[in-house]
Amino acid sequence: MPDVNDLTNEVAGRARDAAYVVVGLGVLGFQRAQVERRDLQRRLAAEAPAVEQRLSGVRSALSAGVPGVRSALSAGVRRLDGVVEVASQRVESALVPLEEQLPPAARDLSQRARQQVRVVRVQIRDAVGAVA
Repeated sequence: MPDVNDLTNEVAGRARDAAYVVVGLGVLGFQRAQVERRDLQRRLAAEAPAVEQRLSGVRSALSAGVPGVRSALSAGVRRLDGVVEVASQRVESALVPLEEQLPPAARDLSQRARQQVRVVRVQIRDAVGAVA
């Protein structure tokens, strides 16, 4: 039977080994964090000119005054509305032949859903038009 001193020494040795492993893992984790931090700093430094250029564009738009920003926003909304309109027409033209193959209850539900989408779209247009 092992004696108490041997058991105590073995437990102390294993505890010491575990402590060394924990400290080693902590050091490795810290080094990894440092490497990631430096990499992030390099990437941010590389992106800084592009961000500054974008900010410069925003500053010049703001210096043109609110009417300039409002007209640019309005033009962007009109372009977006045109794209959404074309996409909506394409989706509807693809759905109509499929609807004809659906059972009557499902066909009715699909038509009501498409009608609701049109109503919501008109409401969004009106809301955006009032703002722009």
